[in-house]
Amino acid sequence: MGQKVNPHGLRVGVIKDWDSKWYADAEFSDFLVEDYNIRKFLKKKLYSAGVSKIEIERASDRVKVILYTAKPGVVIGKGGAEIEVTKKELSKLTDKKVLIDIKEIKRPDKDSGEHRAAAGKPRILQKGDEVLHRQNYESRRAGHQDRCGRTSGRCGYRAYRVLQRRNHSAADLKS
Repeated sequence: MGQKVNPHGLRVGVIKDWDSKWYADAEFSDFLVEDYNIRKFLKKKLYSAGVSKIEIERASDRVKVILYTAKPGVVIGKGGAEIEVTKKELSKLTDKKVLIDIKEIKRPDKDSGEHRAAAGKPRILQKGDEVLHRQNYESRRAGHQDRCGRTSGRCGYRAYRVLQRRNHSAADLKS
């Protein structure tokens, strides 16, 4: 078997940069754990904001957190209230001054970050699938083509499978 290499680790220094930018000798392990806790907290708190990437930069007395997000309004909140609450909660995780910088992702559909901004999109499509299939089935029974532009094929087959799961017979579909 071949060796599996993490693609992010393979690209760091070539076409990607580090997610954390700091240097430490003695406090390396403390900073590493602190970075992990900051990322874990922010991913959990800002899941609905579509945070794609979290960068952490450290200086001697401050921690700068850069959030790349598709929905900066969700992160900032009304009048900047949400970002202040987040700063206070982050300052509990670290004893340094916390600065938060928010950068908007202009095209979230092209972003391949660890959390895609459109993470909820497949779930929405799954909910609407049966409605579309039922509409396809009903329109084909009336003699119309399905939404794929033909009377058979992938869309027609999917509608067939949905109706078959609902205990409809194949005779109902062919008539």
